[in-house]
Amino acid sequence: MRFFQYIAALSFGTLLLFGTPLFVHAAGEVVEPLQNPLAKTVSLDKPVQSVSKMVINVIFSLTGSAALIMYVVAGFFWMTAMGNSKQVDKAKHIFIWASVGVVVMFSSYIILNFLFGSLS
Repeated sequence: MRFFQYIAALSFGTLLLFGTPLFVHAAGEVVEPLQNPLAKTVSLDKPVQSVSKMVINVIFSLTGSAALIMYVVAGFFWMTAMGNSKQVDKAKHIFIWASVGVVVMFSSYIILNFLFGSLS
C-alpha cells in the first residue's frame, strides 16, 4: 500500500514539475525582447551625473532598508523588555538615532537633488 502511494506521489510530482511549462505557454508565443535596465537611468550626454545619481539612489535604498531594520529591532527590544528599564531605554535610543539617520538621509537627498537640478 505504501509503495503505491509513493508511486502516485512521485508521478504527480513529475507531472507537476514537467507539465507546468505546457500550461504556461498555452496562451501562445508572446516573447518580448530583453530590455537594458541601465538605458533609462544612464544618459549618454551626461554619463557622470546619471551614474552618480544611480549610485546615490542605491545608497539611499540601502540606508532606508537599514533604518527599517533598526526600527524593527528597536520595536522587538521594546516589546520583549518585560519591564526592564535598561532594555526600554536601549530601544528608545535605537528609535531616536534611527529617526535622526532618516532625517539626515532625507535632507541629504533634498540637497543632492537641488545640486543635480542646478547643474543640469
